[in-house]
Formats: sequence, C-alpha cells, structure tokens
Amino acid sequence: MSANSKRGEVEVYIGNKTRLVRFKTNQIAQLEDLSGKGIMKLMDEDSVGIRLLRDALFVGLLHESKKLTPNKVGSWLDDFEGDLAELVTSVFTALAESIPGAKSMLVDSEDEEDEGKSTGLSSSEEQPKQD
Repeated sequence: MSANSKRGEVEVYIGNKTRLVRFKTNQIAQLEDLSGKGIMKLMDEDSVGIRLLRDALFVGLLHESKKLTPNKVGSWLDDFEGDLAELVTSVFTALAESIPGAKSMLVDSEDEEDEGKSTGLSSSEEQPKQD
C-alpha cells in the first residue's frame, strides 16, 4: 500500500493496522453531509474536534470496507496510542491536498497564524522568514 499525498491520500496506523485514508469527491461530499458544512468552511475551522476527525477518517476509509461505521472508527480512536495532533495534521493535510487549489489555503493559514488566527492546520513545508 502506498499513499499518494498529492491525490489526498495518507497512511495512518489505526485499528491495529496501517490503513490508507483517501479523499475523493464522493468522500468529501459525504464529509460535508456529516458535518453540515461545506469543505471550504471545514478547512477554515479554528480547531478540529474529535467528531470531525472521526468523520473524516470514516469517509476516508470507506473504500476499504463498506461495512465500516463511524462508531468503529471511534473505537479505533479510543485505542489510538500515537500522537493525536500528528494524526489530525496528516488527515487534514491529505484532505486539503485532495481539493484543487487548497494547498494555498495551508500556506495562507500559516500567514494567519502569524497574525494570531489559527486554522488548526499546518503545512509540512517551512515558510521562509519575512523581513
């Protein structure tokens, strides 16, 4: 299994195995339905709650099993022993990468953090210091 980060994919270790989280159009639409918010609004959130993380993982993992439920993903999160902040960053960076033009949202969020407003997302690339 190999994740293509430029296509909204990331590998995460959850539920006692490495899984491929994948965001395509239908998964994004389902996440919008579950959250009641459009994707651009979701990407503009100040912080990510556990429900949003669970729902994002759920829709991103549905390609593995149509029998998967949000409750099952919640159980995996209960047993998750890794760094939760790293999991959030990985999942939502993959989500942003799956949306055309959204990579600039990650860069813009760093600029906003400098001004005191955080989106809860960060880019894996360091930005050069501005004088």
